[in-house]
Amino acid sequence: MKTLTIPAPSVAPVRQRAAEDGADPWTDMATVVALFVEQTGNLPVLGAEPGEDELAGWLAVQRRACQQRRMTQTHRKFLDTRIPGWRQSRDERWNSQLSLLAEARTAGVPLRGQLKVWLKSQRRVAAAGKLRPDRRQALDTRTPGWDRPAVDPELLWLGRAEDLANYLDFSGRLPASSSIDTEATALYRWMSYQRGLARAGKITRARRKWLDKNVPGWLPEHDGRQVHWAAQAKALEVFRESTGRWPSVAISAERKLARWLGTQRAAARAGRMTHDRLEALDAAAAGWLRERQGV
Repeated sequence: MKTLTIPAPSVAPVRQRAAEDGADPWTDMATVVALFVEQTGNLPVLGAEPGEDELAGWLAVQRRACQQRRMTQTHRKFLDTRIPGWRQSRDERWNSQLSLLAEARTAGVPLRGQLKVWLKSQRRVAAAGKLRPDRRQALDTRTPGWDRPAVDPELLWLGRAEDLANYLDFSGRLPASSSIDTEATALYRWMSYQRGLARAGKITRARRKWLDKNVPGWLPEHDGRQVHWAAQAKALEVFRESTGRWPSVAISAERKLARWLGTQRAAARAGRMTHDRLEALDAAAAGWLRERQGV
């Protein structure tokens, strides 16, 4: 089967290639539909462009085959994996996407993948004056501001971080997951998301510094710094075993790990490293504490 980058205006060329290559026509067609959904954020619908109309008709046939139990398990698994929600009606699919969008907005997490594409699609349809009134009302009610231009992500983050800081100042405590206050629950979800980024070492230095300064206790010591430290120690162990040398600051791909190692050496020599960490590094990478930092 040949790889397609965009759905063709007509699927006839796809069928012709499948016949010439001896490929499975069903799999070729299913792949075309899957690519359409991935790129548009929507299932194909009847009555649209000729190419989309043909894709929608094919998918409708698959729904009937599934309902009548005439579809093979292999085909159904393919569609379930590549085209989530393909068995739903168009309205069911739309409402499902709206619910996901509302949940993401409430939690304050960034939109990714198909959901991001779907929101852009709603904006385009609305700008063209083709968005159904009931759908616009649903979007306005559940996700106010959905049709506004995107705001600087850093400003959005800072605004939410300030909300968290204000909550701590006024209540004297961090938000809890069990809170009956909707806003407190939303702040807790946002804080948990930031904690997850910190545990994975993916939060920026500036953001972490801001939270450490303005929201004391947002990241428990064990959940944050120690988890990140252990991950770096493991990375050093793997690097040492695979290369037989220490990471070098002269090599860009190794620079971050090399600097981390240098920080640990400095902390150990200054007597600022805990006994547990000293033992952990000795076990992970024997000889890590040396005067010379070369290979």
